[in-house]
Amino acid sequence: MKKITAFLFSFLIVVGLTACNFSINSNDTQGSLSVEGTGMVKITPDIAYINIGVQSKSENVKTALDKNNALAAAISSTLEALGIAKGDIQTSSFNVYPMQDYGPTGMGYDDGTGIMMPSTYYQVDNIILVTVHDLTKLGEILDNTVQAGANSINSISFDVQNKDEALKEARDKAIANARELAEATAASAGVKLGDIINISTYSAGIPTPYYEGKGGVYAGAASEVPISAGQLSISMSANIIYELK
Repeated sequence: MKKITAFLFSFLIVVGLTACNFSINSNDTQGSLSVEGTGMVKITPDIAYINIGVQSKSENVKTALDKNNALAAAISSTLEALGIAKGDIQTSSFNVYPMQDYGPTGMGYDDGTGIMMPSTYYQVDNIILVTVHDLTKLGEILDNTVQAGANSINSISFDVQNKDEALKEARDKAIANARELAEATAASAGVKLGDIINISTYSAGIPTPYYEGKGGVYAGAASEVPISAGQLSISMSANIIYELK
């Protein structure tokens, strides 16, 4: 009986100490306030990327390749004449594959020139990526490349080369927004803000290039087409944790 009593007494001591430690830790927990602010900056694109498509077809693979190479060379020469550096003209995709195409009569495929292609032929697709630094020439570049033999303008994308200043401005706005929110919240709750416990910032939306699709044969070859780059938005978020007094 004495042994059982001693065991129960020891058990109660352990439980009591455990409860006491938990209570002390909870009392040591400092109250805090976490807020999140956002900042946004509008920026004007200063660079464009154009994907120019060159396609050729022939029942002979060498003929299809020769046609495609000749068109690509003409387009490159045209671009260089417009002030585009060689380093800003590059092949982003090149494919050669056999095709089987049957018209309504089953005799072949009209390539658009009135010439019937055989049911089996070769198609060559060449995508040329062009970087344009002078956006005022964009319409002229599009028109001239189509006239030089481009079959399609697959996409146009706009971007900003240097986003550092815009990111800094957006980050400053996000921190200021978070601070204002914390002060307003603390005032409403009747508490005072203490020191900052933690602060973190992260991108809420660094813009990806804006794309304007121009699939198929470009219809504006006869006249210069106005292309507007518009504006891009850069967003930053700031999370701040304040100690409460």
